[in-house]
Amino acid sequence: MNINEIKYGFKLLSIKNIDDIGATLYQYEHLKSGGLVVYLACEDTNCCAAFGFRTLPEDSTGVCHIIEHSLLCGSKKYPLKEPFVNLLKGSLATFLNAFTAYDWTMYPFASQTPKDFDNILKVYADAVFNPLSIIDNKPFLQEGWHLELLNEDDTPSYKGVVYNEMKGAMSSVDEVLVQTTLEAMYKDTPYRFNSGGDPDVIPTLTYEAYKAFYKKHYTPQNCMTYFYGKLDIEEKLKFLDEEYFNKFDKNNDIIVIEPQKPLVNLNYQKEYEIGADDDEKDNTYMSLCYGLDNYNNYEEFLAMSILCDALLSTNESPLKKALLDAKLGQNIECRIDDDNIVPALHIYLQKSNLNKKEAFKEVFEKEVAKLVKDGIDKELLLATINHSEFKDKEADMGRMPKGLLYAMTMMGSFNYYGDLASHLEFSKYYKKYKDELNNNYFEKLLDKYVLQSKHNVEVVITPSKTLGQRKKEEMDKQMEALKNTLSLNEKKALVKQTKDLLAYQNHVDTKKELKTLPSLKVKDIPSTINYLDSKKVSVNGMKGIYHILNTNKIGYLRMYFDVNKVAYEDLPYVLLMKNLLLNVNTKNYTTIELNNKIKTYLGDLSFGEFATNKDADAKVYLKISASALYENINYMPEYINEVVLRSKFTKKETLQILKQLTNDLRQGIMGNGMRIAMTEAKSAYSKYAKVISECLSGVGLYNFFNNLVDNFDFNVIKAKLNEVAKAIFTKKNAFFSISGDEETVASLKNAVKNIKLAGGRNLEEKLAIELNKPTNNAVVIPSGVSYNAVGTSLKDLGYEYDGKYIVLSHILQYDYLWSEIRVKGGAYGCSISILNDDSSLALGTYRDPNVKNSYETFENIGNYLRNFKVSKDEFTTYLIGALGNFDSPGSNPSLINQWDLNYITGRSKKAILEIKKQALKATCEDINEAAKLFDAVNKLNRKFTIGNDAKIKEYNFDEVKPL
Repeated sequence: MNINEIKYGFKLLSIKNIDDIGATLYQYEHLKSGGLVVYLACEDTNCCAAFGFRTLPEDSTGVCHIIEHSLLCGSKKYPLKEPFVNLLKGSLATFLNAFTAYDWTMYPFASQTPKDFDNILKVYADAVFNPLSIIDNKPFLQEGWHLELLNEDDTPSYKGVVYNEMKGAMSSVDEVLVQTTLEAMYKDTPYRFNSGGDPDVIPTLTYEAYKAFYKKHYTPQNCMTYFYGKLDIEEKLKFLDEEYFNKFDKNNDIIVIEPQKPLVNLNYQKEYEIGADDDEKDNTYMSLCYGLDNYNNYEEFLAMSILCDALLSTNESPLKKALLDAKLGQNIECRIDDDNIVPALHIYLQKSNLNKKEAFKEVFEKEVAKLVKDGIDKELLLATINHSEFKDKEADMGRMPKGLLYAMTMMGSFNYYGDLASHLEFSKYYKKYKDELNNNYFEKLLDKYVLQSKHNVEVVITPSKTLGQRKKEEMDKQMEALKNTLSLNEKKALVKQTKDLLAYQNHVDTKKELKTLPSLKVKDIPSTINYLDSKKVSVNGMKGIYHILNTNKIGYLRMYFDVNKVAYEDLPYVLLMKNLLLNVNTKNYTTIELNNKIKTYLGDLSFGEFATNKDADAKVYLKISASALYENINYMPEYINEVVLRSKFTKKETLQILKQLTNDLRQGIMGNGMRIAMTEAKSAYSKYAKVISECLSGVGLYNFFNNLVDNFDFNVIKAKLNEVAKAIFTKKNAFFSISGDEETVASLKNAVKNIKLAGGRNLEEKLAIELNKPTNNAVVIPSGVSYNAVGTSLKDLGYEYDGKYIVLSHILQYDYLWSEIRVKGGAYGCSISILNDDSSLALGTYRDPNVKNSYETFENIGNYLRNFKVSKDEFTTYLIGALGNFDSPGSNPSLINQWDLNYITGRSKKAILEIKKQALKATCEDINEAAKLFDAVNKLNRKFTIGNDAKIKEYNFDEVKPL
């Protein structure tokens, strides 16, 4: 099509080449409905699409979020209970989800298979434009909230997936701080509301208000319909016109998002919940928030994000260092919140005291004034600009589709009627920043948005040991009062509603209903896997591998250091050392000087840790990741040598980082409890799991670091750090991986030659791991929900791993567990993990209102499997879903990491394909037979819960402790 040409009701408005991302942007308007379609055309075969709607909350009932959930519970053309789950069961999708932001809701997906892509497009389009939830309230009751009353004499209680999800989310101190800041900063706009839903407010949402919100917001003219990749766009336009857009008429009900008028509020305060055993002292959190210009002024808020990184990213960054030196609190974090028509600079102060409130703003603005007056280090700014530009060009989304990044980037521009290409054409901004570096460009921005600010707030949230109990007592009174005031007819109506909902949840889609859903065949499953053979190489006595692939002249170096020369009880010091490196001075550089060099010449230099399992034993590695443009590869060894061999551990930095690390671990356990609980549950049977739970993450590591803080002895810690560094960083202990095209790999080989490690002695293997006796444990956190897990070992149960367990896990995940734990139980999530690596099996729940009921659900898996019967076509659907994403696409860095891991663990292409073949041979009878496995799991397992005190008390744990 040419510009202004009309086809299938769509007029092509514009065509624009976007060289920075290697794509061409096409914009189309549907003349009848006013719907906008944007297409980023490129050679990427991992195609992506999304429907993104402007959704402005009018309260904190979570209506935007509840609509996001419930729209995927059946539609006019696909009247199944949950087509979304059916897609998860049997699609080749590389991404499938939905998001609720402050003022938009998006339904994105991606697939590499054209037929699958079109199938999902049909289901998603009907879901957003013809949902059953608008004519049937049961999806609203299930996903949002409802009063459950099973018998007329019972006390009613609130249930609902979003309700419980947000109880979990708002248990996080970080979430409370963010939401409280939004309330203060945007008090006259929809941004003051919690778009996800406040658990205290969600039960005030009526079904009528839900329907009205949907009808107002879910129209083509209020939607950005997005496509990305190598696809036939005219075919998609024809589909949209004929099936959906042509049924709508453009009108004048344009949704306009108004910005907050400038305001200053320095006295906004709230409470957050802590545990009964937690200390209220040094547990206050604060934020300073400064409004920026309109979202469409991308140049300035991107520049502010560069300032944020330059001035506050590390403990030695100038502004963060000044704030920490003022002893205001334990840590300072900074971010630019751009999910808003008025983006803002947020400065968070962690673990402080209420008496530091005035000093926080005073010291911050005083230090900003110094930087404005004296100037910001130009080397620091240039380094940060270069680093930001590298990251934008690399666009590393890991295993997420790149098209999703661009969809979310464009959504804000659509929301606020801006130029859709503005945030994708980033090179011009970086050029301007460099050109204006010596003209006080950044200093003027700091002055404009901080010192001259007319729109800023200071927020304080204080700890409360009684808040949770007060809320519980208030809820109990509310439910008891409701029980006593409901008439008999009202009680009967509630009982009927509860039973009707349970019947809906127990409904099994009929064959006729299932046939409405477009499906694939087994032949559609890719026969190949994403595997690149690693070729061996040796440089200066160090063994390694290399990968030849197109990386656009970026060289990738990975160095793996075997940690098995370190005693098990000393492993946490390896993690502490990893966090200290790059954050302390070295022999030749201060922390800032070294980070400037790294950001100037390298794309990345970072440290990580991971464990592997081989022959029922665990191995731990410390990993260095480095990347650089081809012309800068020679800088890699210089900075690696400096960090690894010449870092200086001092008392002040060590204590500071140790405290920050300990608090981060605590918040991580409370926010991602399912993963932690599953690893803890497996740790009685797997050395691999035990080393992760006790030494690399989890409750054991948190307790270890907490003890180090309480009994801080720098001389002991420094000796341990030096001891583990000496044992780890040797040639004999090192293994490397280099990746790029042939020329880049040749340059990387020369770089490796210049990494100066000691030869290393033949130290004895010290990492002896002894498994503990299985006990059922619980950890209490201040939260309204819990994370429950069961773990065991296949080998201990007398079973060997088989590829059919991939299909078994898929069936349990998206049929039994989804139905029982999420749909009926109201938990936000659930998971099953059966791993070949360590022969482990684990089950878990996420943001779960239950404990006892969920363990009973796990115990009934055997009965479910014994009675599992589906048609051949249905079983084929499970096979496709289980294996379609068997080896998903990803960015170059993520794939290199996976290929390295394959080599390290001896996971050959042949072995992976054999597992895939085993899975393809799985039958319904195999699934029935697995009932015996889960009968055995019931007899040999460890249970581990992180969560709500009252719910934990309902189950008989061997040991219960506060976090």
